[in-house]
Amino acid sequence: MDQLTFVGAFLWENFLAIWSYLLITIPLAVGVKLSGVSRYISRAFQASPLVAIVLATAVGAFSPFCSCSVIPVVASLLIGGVPLAPVMAFWIASPSMDPEVFFLSVSMLGWELALWRLLGTLALSLGAGLLTHVFVLRGWLGTDILRHKQSASVRSTGQLLADGGWLAAAALASGGCFRYPG
Repeated sequence: MDQLTFVGAFLWENFLAIWSYLLITIPLAVGVKLSGVSRYISRAFQASPLVAIVLATAVGAFSPFCSCSVIPVVASLLIGGVPLAPVMAFWIASPSMDPEVFFLSVSMLGWELALWRLLGTLALSLGAGLLTHVFVLRGWLGTDILRHKQSASVRSTGQLLADGGWLAAAALASGGCFRYPG
């Protein structure tokens, strides 16, 4: 029970640390999608993939988003049609470095190591963006990620069984633990 209390307290403390970012990023992501700005962002990023990757890296490295608060922004960019490579560059750079982290690094590690950390973040983000761009060009990754996807319908147990789902019937008969019939 002590471990459960510890985990609960840890989750609560971390939620309190990021809730203000979530209050900013979720409405921002919704606003970008509803206002149609995502079309202009998409067009700007599709003009030159390499420039888009560099720009996304720079914006990501100097934006104040943590790993949790960047997810709604990334999702809205993907839904809006921004290519995957610049989104990946932004997604890698944003939680890795921001102004607060940079100045904390300066105070704890000194200017030299803080600058190396910034350069490492930029290199990692550029590399992720460029690698993703190559993967998309070769057809190893899809281009319509999170765009125009309809959610899968949820089927009841009765519908699964009615569809002749012997696998579902076997799982139910075994009390939830699947055993291969035969």
